[in-house]
Amino acid sequence: MRLRWWLSELGAAGWTGALHVGGTPGGVLHLVGGRIAYAETPSCPGLGERLVASGRLSPAAWSAAVAEGRAGRRVGRVLMRDGLIGQNELASRVAVTVADAAGELLRSGGAPVRLVAGERHWLGEIGPQRRRCESRRP
Repeated sequence: MRLRWWLSELGAAGWTGALHVGGTPGGVLHLVGGRIAYAETPSCPGLGERLVASGRLSPAAWSAAVAEGRAGRRVGRVLMRDGLIGQNELASRVAVTVADAAGELLRSGGAPVRLVAGERHWLGEIGPQRRRCESRRP
């Protein structure tokens, strides 16, 4: 089946997981609640490559954040917690990375697609953190 069809169906269903796209260049689209949260393909630089190449992060800072946050799927949170990048900048840079990779993958036409429900990307969710509201008495 075509990738566009899968994205439409899974988006409408609010699906969370990964679409592994075969063929050349191949790659992965990660969906959370039916929306593309991250996309990667060997034909486009990933977030880390972009941050390091632009001089925004040192290779050591990127490596340390990935080492700490990868297993818990919270690399983005580690970057923000350590003050290495702000939430809005990170979201913008992720959006560009996703757009480039998704564009490449969508051009792959009828490449085989394998679905893995529940699989999440190691970057983690980068939206606003929910804070618990506590009532205050005067």
